[in-house]
Amino acid sequence: NIPVGAGLGGGSSDAAATIRLLEQFYGVLLPEPSALLKLGADVPVCYFGKTCRMQGIGEIMTPVPDLPPLTLLLIYPNIHSVTKDIFTNLKIQNHSASAGAFTIETLLNQKNDLEETAMELYPAIAQAKEFMATQNGCRLTRMSGSGSCVFGIFDTIENAQNAAAAVPNNWWKKILKL
Repeated sequence: NIPVGAGLGGGSSDAAATIRLLEQFYGVLLPEPSALLKLGADVPVCYFGKTCRMQGIGEIMTPVPDLPPLTLLLIYPNIHSVTKDIFTNLKIQNHSASAGAFTIETLLNQKNDLEETAMELYPAIAQAKEFMATQNGCRLTRMSGSGSCVFGIFDTIENAQNAAAAVPNNWWKKILKL
């Protein structure tokens, strides 16, 4: 039940699953997962099927250790961001570093390099991120990939539920307990 255009990889995961089924059916393996980039930047990581730190346009995948238990709130402000437009208008020269353990504390010192450009092109993404950041118990908020969904990591399920109750009615929302 992922909204179309939310930037959460719904279409990419469908493509990766289809490729895996075709591999099983025909008994052949495809070339390196990086060859799947032609289908979309998220297809290789969906095909790989593990939690990864992604860099470049998605072709550089570094597996990370299993995530700790997390409570997430996803919100989609009903704006479809266009990845090509974000990369075309990207202004940064030095991408953020991505070293270190995969913890909330480490993530607080990092950023999504596409966020600033996406929020300039699509102000509703900035509004969603600002909304999330002001919610009680939200420890971290970021735009997902190239947008336009925003996620928040919450300290308790109750805080995530309270934040979800305050989400504007015309925005999609989903709580995940990982």
